[in-house]
Amino acid sequence: MNNIIICGIGLIGGSIAKGLPKDNFNVYVIDSNLDSKNNAIRNKHAHEAMDSVEEVKKLEDAIFIFATPPKTTLEILKKNEWLLGSKFSVTDVTSVKTELIKYLKGFDAENFILSHPISGSHLSGFENSSENLFAGKTTIISSFGSSKFHLDRIQNLWKSLKSNVIELDYENHDKLFSLTSHLPHFVAYSLMKVLHDNNIDISTYAGGGLKEFIRLSQSSPEMWGDIFQSNAHLNKHIDELVEKLIELKELSSSKDGFALKEYLKQFK
Repeated sequence: MNNIIICGIGLIGGSIAKGLPKDNFNVYVIDSNLDSKNNAIRNKHAHEAMDSVEEVKKLEDAIFIFATPPKTTLEILKKNEWLLGSKFSVTDVTSVKTELIKYLKGFDAENFILSHPISGSHLSGFENSSENLFAGKTTIISSFGSSKFHLDRIQNLWKSLKSNVIELDYENHDKLFSLTSHLPHFVAYSLMKVLHDNNIDISTYAGGGLKEFIRLSQSSPEMWGDIFQSNAHLNKHIDELVEKLIELKELSSSKDGFALKEYLKQFK
């Protein structure tokens, strides 16, 4: 029987707790939200609730999951450095890794495996978590000198949640997701600000394309604020986007309809 400790039972942590087969795992949860902890225990998604990471020391062995926003993950880890190099297998779920990696490089952290489940939602909180959130979705894992034992444990953890696991070089992780995830969210928040400032009734006039931007902009401000400030690659790509917006603006303002159509045809 594997002991699983989930620190933070919002959308991702709650979904892990709900999705793990209880005949294979003893699930312990840590969260400052008493209602979420009570809910997890009452509905048998967890075996025990803990008040602090210190309580984890009573377990001889476990998989420890940081299911918290990037800055919170780093803050908690810095207060509990004993986790690094311990018998526990440790992982996170954040979509930005740069600051965490910088910190981990100062330790013998062969038991820390970086994880990024690509299965989030614009919704947040334990009440919106789902046992099937990871089923059929991809989870990225990255290691840097991690032992095969700990790597295998974290892989098997995600596989038990029916997730498809692939490995990615940690040095390329933040660059890749700054383009495929973080930039689209940045655009969504910016567009919603433009609509707000122009007093547009989006509930009445939103088309299909806009609805996706609206959905993205409803994501957790705490988490996305952390991500925007933590991904060092993002500003470069924002500058690239501004250049492309100006380029397209100039084409659409010109009388050269052919050049504009050729530009737009590139992406069909």
